[in-house]
Amino acid sequence: MSSLQVISHQHTSSPLILDILLLHSDLYNHNFDIIFFWIPSHVGIVGNTKVDLLAKAPLLSPITNIPIAATDFFVNVHSVIQNKWQSRWNLHPNNKLYKIYQNVSTLPPLPNTFTRREQTTLNRLLIGHSFDT
Repeated sequence: MSSLQVISHQHTSSPLILDILLLHSDLYNHNFDIIFFWIPSHVGIVGNTKVDLLAKAPLLSPITNIPIAATDFFVNVHSVIQNKWQSRWNLHPNNKLYKIYQNVSTLPPLPNTFTRREQTTLNRLLIGHSFDT
């Protein structure tokens, strides 16, 4: 169903969806009427087994390179980086910042315009490690 929603939206940068839309447009221009529809379940449909086998057939085919939009990777890459960072963060529970932030996802994002000195100053203020006068 999500694939049909993306196709119907038609505003995407995904190379695969763009290829599908282009093929659909070409076939339509050659008087083919293509209708996409979603069936929530194959229960009670004659030929269900055959359709399932045909749908799984590409899994047995050799792998081909299909261009995928970089945005499709962002969530997965972010998740992997976050998990690795959390694992390393957990190895240092005596770290002063760890006492405030046990979960790296709760760390406040720092603007890219901060210098290293400004980042250090902010962190020292957060952990209460500053000079009292």
